[in-house]
Amino acid sequence: DMLLRALPRAIETAVRDDQSECRMLRESLPKDYHKFMGVMHSDQDADTRRMEFSAHVVKLVQQLLLERLDVDLAADQMYAKFLHDRHKPRRVVENDSDDSEDLEDHAEDSDCEDKNRFHVELMNKLKLDSRFKLTVCDAARLTVEDDAAVVYHSLKNTRKYH
Repeated sequence: DMLLRALPRAIETAVRDDQSECRMLRESLPKDYHKFMGVMHSDQDADTRRMEFSAHVVKLVQQLLLERLDVDLAADQMYAKFLHDRHKPRRVVENDSDDSEDLEDHAEDSDCEDKNRFHVELMNKLKLDSRFKLTVCDAARLTVEDDAAVVYHSLKNTRKYH
């Protein structure tokens, strides 16, 4: 699955790259490629056109795509999918005097309007320089996508789909 995520992005990156070596990816196929490539011609190993074309494709993959594979991004995407699919973690409370935990306990026992008010109050407390501590080490994942920091988490997952 990781390569299924990483390879298309590597191809897109190489195609968008304006370096002269990347321009080879945008070159058209030989006009007569259909006469020597494809399953119908797969038994013609001695055909030099076929060997040259295959070697050229392998060279393009090795030179242009492998160096553009973003394995970290693919790993982040895989883990984000895992977080989406998993159960939310069991709640761990280390500090009973934490006001937000008390608010959340109250919100869980209240009606929908109180829950919404709780979430608004909590979000209003968060600032760009806010610090918080995760009580479950693998409940969230910080990634960078399109020049923006994104946090994926499983804290709101329900048991409905599991």
